[in-house]
Amino acid sequence: MAEALHAALIAQNYSRLVIDCNRDPAVATSIPTIGEHIEIPGNIGLTAEGVAARRAEIFEPYHRQVRALLDERAAAGRPTILVAQHSMTNVFKGVRREMHAAVLYNRDRRFAGLVLEGLRSEAGL
Repeated sequence: MAEALHAALIAQNYSRLVIDCNRDPAVATSIPTIGEHIEIPGNIGLTAEGVAARRAEIFEPYHRQVRALLDERAAAGRPTILVAQHSMTNVFKGVRREMHAAVLYNRDRRFAGLVLEGLRSEAGL
């Protein structure tokens, strides 16, 4: 995706079951104790120190990189679109998803609309 957009890539190499870097760490599901119907033993009973360690070692460095890149682009006067991408299963909680991709957006729908338009134009999706 980064190559197709001629964009910088900041990759998160940990599963979002360890800590979800696209979710506010103050939200309990940022470190889920259950994935669909299966308990995640490494997350059950995680101490405050364990949570803090994951935030310090995984979440915060990722967001520092994102912030540094956004600040650099802003200082250079470069327009920026932040795209976060992650995988999803085709079945969730026993229900088959009808779509192969989901596109979410926050404040401005323009880029999301272009992505959806592109996905809809692909035969078989």
